[in-house]
Amino acid sequence: MITAAGLSLPATVQHFVVWRDPNHFFGAGKPFGEELLTYDQQTLAAMEFLRTDAQPGEVVLTADKLIAPILALTKCRVPIGYFAQTAVARRDYMRREAAEKKFWAAWHHGNIHEEFLREVGIRYIVVRKSSDPLPAEIPATISNVFENSEFAVLKVNTEHLSETVPKSD
Repeated sequence: MITAAGLSLPATVQHFVVWRDPNHFFGAGKPFGEELLTYDQQTLAAMEFLRTDAQPGEVVLTADKLIAPILALTKCRVPIGYFAQTAVARRDYMRREAAEKKFWAAWHHGNIHEEFLREVGIRYIVVRKSSDPLPAEIPATISNVFENSEFAVLKVNTEHLSETVPKSD
């Protein structure tokens, strides 16, 4: 019993030291402390829309800063969340992470990689309009279903992902 306590003491001390620091890194090197802040009305409105419109378990693709409110305030999932790197094989995690980065890189160049949306089963895309503006053309099967001054929520019709239409302003 003394041996077990002696072996577990360093891990216990480390646990409390890490969790005491509000800016420690939490899963995949993403800062956790910033996401514990209270959310503004724009964020809460977007989360309320997802809470009422989305079905439990539907997948929402968003930038890192919105993962916490999506997981905490809705019944939705995200393609890569906290502890994802420990829940699946490293190869699968790295492939998914690379595919998501490729999706956002294409998004910032005005393109939408529909294959990623199909593969992961994305039902909603939430973007911060200041950092992830909407592309000039979006596929006809992706519709803008909610928008406020800070966020846009797009709904993906996963059954049909092909034709494109110009973005309406």
